[in-house]
Amino acid sequence: MTNGSDLKYLGPIVFVSDIAVSKKFYTQVLKRKITMDIGINVALEGGISLWQVAPDHIILERLGSEAALDRRFSRFELYFETEDIESLWADVQASGAALLHPLQEEPYAQRTVRFFDPDRHLIEVGEDMTVVMRRLVKGGMTFEQIAQKTGFPLAEVHKMLG
Repeated sequence: MTNGSDLKYLGPIVFVSDIAVSKKFYTQVLKRKITMDIGINVALEGGISLWQVAPDHIILERLGSEAALDRRFSRFELYFETEDIESLWADVQASGAALLHPLQEEPYAQRTVRFFDPDRHLIEVGEDMTVVMRRLVKGGMTFEQIAQKTGFPLAEVHKMLG
């Protein structure tokens, strides 16, 4: 069981249908600066992230595109990261929380689990990306390969891994 001390709330992820349109809106109308742009995922100052969910992503697979992208409904998840994803996964299982999906590895190498709170709000907990990158280094990947796999800029990989 985790004590929660390493569970960091990183902010909401807003599902968007067109990342270019949403970037323009959030940067021009709400004056948010982009802190990281990795294509379909964009982090903005203040902790909000924009995410154009790929058609083959597990969120659309499990929720359906209507629930995830229909503009009549709120489309976001609360996002956390942890250095100890296995302990968190054990706690989620023990809680009996309804799952969107069990612990899995995403195409960009981060391990994630998505589940619902008692009011059916979607929560995602992902493995801390520095932990992900360290795991990839241990697996024999170069920094360049890690940048390619994760979608992070090479300079950010160097910064995160030291």
